[in-house]
Amino acid sequence: MTRLFGYKWISKEGELDTESYGFKLWLSETSHLTDEQWKRGVKRCEDEMRAKVKIGDESWPPSYVEFVEYCNEKPNGTFKRFTFALPEPKEVKQQRKERGLEHTTKILSIFDDE
Repeated sequence: MTRLFGYKWISKEGELDTESYGFKLWLSETSHLTDEQWKRGVKRCEDEMRAKVKIGDESWPPSYVEFVEYCNEKPNGTFKRFTFALPEPKEVKQQRKERGLEHTTKILSIFDDE
């Protein structure tokens, strides 16, 4: 990260000190990452930096939370898919539809009086 962000990394995370809280935090929060995930995270940092340079903006290093999310992205840029909720029961769907029709009828009745 120091090679990529230089003084910005040092000003945000401090000099490399294996006894510091910041170092231990990054270590504990990223210890589960695979080599492939690390590569993905670093590439995303590089891509973000390139995009910012193109528009003349400044790029700052990510927090450990952002970096872990970068590592968890799929190669096409999407995040891991979450499991979907259970489908809505038919009776609940029918009740919702009926309430919607009821309210729509009330709203439309306003225009009937004119």
